Amino acid sequence: MPETSPHANDTDQHLGAVETQTTLNAGTLELLHRAALSFTVSLDLREVIHSVLAEAQATLAAGSWSVWLLDEAGTTLTCWQAQGPSGDVLRGYRIALDRGVVGWAVRNNTRVYVQDLSSDPRRDDLISARAQMPAASLICCPLNIGSRHTGTVTTIGAISVVSDRVNGFDDDDVALVDVLSASAATAIYNARLYEQSQREVERRKLVEGALRQSEGQYRTLVETSPDSIFLLSLDGKILMCNHRTLALHGYERATDVLGKSFLSLVAPEIRAEAQDIFNRVFQGHTLRSQELTLVRSDGTPFADELGAALTANSCGEPAGIVAFARDISDRKEAEAAVRRHNLELRVLNDMATHISQSHDLKNLLENALDRTLDTLDIDTGWLVLFDPDRASPVSSEIEIRRGLLSKADIAERSDSLLHRLVERAYTTRQPVILRSVELFELYAGASAPCQVVAIPLVAQDQVVGAMAIAGLRHRHPRNISFRQVQLLAAIGHQISVAVETARLTREAAEVDMLRQLDQMRADLMASFSHDLRSPLGLIKMTCSTLLRDDIDLDPTTQKDFLSDIIAQTDRLSRLVDGILDLGKLGAGQLVLDSIPMDLGTLAQRLFDEAQQQIPSHQFTLDLPEDPLILIADSVRIDQVLHNLLDNAVKYSPGGGPIDIRGYRKRNKVLFSISDSGIGIPEDQLDLIFERFYRVKGEATEHISGTGLGLTTCRGIVEAHGGRIWATSALDVGSTFTFSLPAAPDVPEA
Repeated sequence: MPETSPHANDTDQHLGAVETQTTLNAGTLELLHRAALSFTVSLDLREVIHSVLAEAQATLAAGSWSVWLLDEAGTTLTCWQAQGPSGDVLRGYRIALDRGVVGWAVRNNTRVYVQDLSSDPRRDDLISARAQMPAASLICCPLNIGSRHTGTVTTIGAISVVSDRVNGFDDDDVALVDVLSASAATAIYNARLYEQSQREVERRKLVEGALRQSEGQYRTLVETSPDSIFLLSLDGKILMCNHRTLALHGYERATDVLGKSFLSLVAPEIRAEAQDIFNRVFQGHTLRSQELTLVRSDGTPFADELGAALTANSCGEPAGIVAFARDISDRKEAEAAVRRHNLELRVLNDMATHISQSHDLKNLLENALDRTLDTLDIDTGWLVLFDPDRASPVSSEIEIRRGLLSKADIAERSDSLLHRLVERAYTTRQPVILRSVELFELYAGASAPCQVVAIPLVAQDQVVGAMAIAGLRHRHPRNISFRQVQLLAAIGHQISVAVETARLTREAAEVDMLRQLDQMRADLMASFSHDLRSPLGLIKMTCSTLLRDDIDLDPTTQKDFLSDIIAQTDRLSRLVDGILDLGKLGAGQLVLDSIPMDLGTLAQRLFDEAQQQIPSHQFTLDLPEDPLILIADSVRIDQVLHNLLDNAVKYSPGGGPIDIRGYRKRNKVLFSISDSGIGIPEDQLDLIFERFYRVKGEATEHISGTGLGLTTCRGIVEAHGGRIWATSALDVGSTFTFSLPAAPDVPEA
């Protein structure tokens, strides 16, 4: 056997390698062909991925295969399918793009072969722990679409192959996975496109269905709407309208309005305003609740509320105007009725408020008639209040005329008619309406037919008067509606109530006045009796003592007793004089004997008497050095001083100081007496000088008096041309002061 040369051995080895490579290339081509056929069987993404893994597993034995796809945001990888022991736990698992070898391969768009995962820093322990299998080596190829030469490569995911052995793959395995990834990427991408297109088709079907449904609903809504809806072109022509538009304007066919200007539906007098509104809408303003007057086909106007807005085409350009119109005639009539009703209520309320504030019958009736005529916008009326003691049914206590009825010649000619109206209203107790009456002649002598209404005034089931009005305003006839007649009847009822109230108030006031007079008379008699009894008792007791034989009185004591009798007699004299003077003051018959006098002398004498006769109080006197000269009746002024002193003593029952003061201030002489008594409430200070008035309160219940002293003081002071007043504080005391003109020939101090 011949020897084989070394060169021949090298040749054989080369041929063997070529044969092996040829075999591998043929296998790879067969794999690609089989994979291509398998990948094109279906366009369902999951089926395609399942086919990819099935072919890969049949071609290359490995621990596990998995396909990871990138989400649309490009931030997360999801395991769509996995084969091998860990397939179920990995399927659906998500990882961030910055985690693990898979994330690195996709992020860098680079195929990765890791021979020993335990030493690779890109290893993700979470994935290994979830897979629950040892992973020693790994091949990860990105799924790329496009061409690297053109620079339009898009990575949509990766295929990962894991072996449980270190160096579990050789170069041929890596090349095989690389080739398979390239073919699978196209199939997966096409399947995803198909899936997206199917979703888009379904979405479009749903949108088209929704559009058809919406169009149907819109058409139903438009056609069944209770409002008028119409579409206008940009030049204001009517392009479309619903049935309500036709019915509202009185048309039968749409052709009657289509193509016409919308202004043909608007009342002629406001078409210029309507055109301005259309122009504003055309400029982009949305119209809401604009009230307009539209017209029906027969020209009848009606109130309408309009809304309108600009519509746009698909390019966003103005295409037309859609308008909504609602008939608000019923609402406007209801609003008008409410306004009329509110006006009537306000008139009645104002009338009631005004007439209730007046208890003078004539003033009350004048105001009532004037307000009634103003409310009805007429100027001619007549109001009569019957005399309660009338001999005939229409005898008047008060009669008021307004307008032409107040003119003497016309009143004379109209009396007969008015009296007949009143008699009829009095008899029927119902409003009397005469539709056309030649009530009287006007200035030119022409007759003026008009309506006349007479209303009876009924109170307490008695006709107390009547009110008649003529439908005239500045001599021009005015119609009086049935509603106005009803308003007149309501006003008449209020006037009747006010008249009855005024009469009852007057009667009640008279009764109350009589009751007060009786009470004042009783109080006066009781007080007067007490004031008479006290000095009379003292006089009787003193005289009885002086007449007793068993008592020997020395001359001094007898003189004191006689002085007491004189003082009490003077007191009785002042009491009687006060009552008499009050009558003279009321009748203006008080006669003054005025002469020059010194008020200081009277004050000094008053002070001396008080200190001697009233030991319960402490008196002080303050007088200037110069005399206080004035022209006055000294007797009357002395009476004023004694009344004021008696008042101060009486209303300070607990004793205390009483200050008497006289002084000059410019051209006036002033005198005042101040006590430290119970005081006078502020609201009664203006009343204490009234006749018979006495301060009311628990502190004054047991203090006697007639209520005439201060009244007499005021009358005397004012008769001298002076003034008297009081200041007071409760529980502090009061000061009464009067001023009189100083004698003109006496210089000021």
